[in-house]
Amino acid sequence: MSAPSHRGPEGGATLIEAMIVVAIVGTLLSVAVPTFLGSRSSGQDAAAQRSLRTALTAADAAFTAHRSFADAGAAALAGSNFSLHYAAGKIVSTAPTSVSVTNEADGWSAAAQSESGTCYFIAATPGGRVFYGTASDGPCSGDGARNGARRNTW
Repeated sequence: MSAPSHRGPEGGATLIEAMIVVAIVGTLLSVAVPTFLGSRSSGQDAAAQRSLRTALTAADAAFTAHRSFADAGAAALAGSNFSLHYAAGKIVSTAPTSVSVTNEADGWSAAAQSESGTCYFIAATPGGRVFYGTASDGPCSGDGARNGARRNTW
């Protein structure tokens, strides 16, 4: 007697099944990766915006005490929050926690560079109005914020 000639099930996946799995994984990645990168960029931008709001709070406190933004410069704000680094208006911000500040009696402005590359601006007037702005090119400085902050929201 001879051995049977047919082979039993091998238990492996066919090439078609493997290709379907690869296609499904590829489709899921094509949706997930851009979403992740967008969330990361939004988080980086939020860090720069948060720094500017914190700086504005300190500048408002100085304004309330003196009825002028003249005492709300980088040196005066340095002691208000130790997690932020303040610099004079001509010095460019290079990080979300590096805030470039320009102050005069009749106005205050600041800029902070997001890790995503966007520069965020904020400016305040003695009347309590606050303006916002962004830029993707050019120096990210408090001097630039004076002219770049023209909108009511980021």
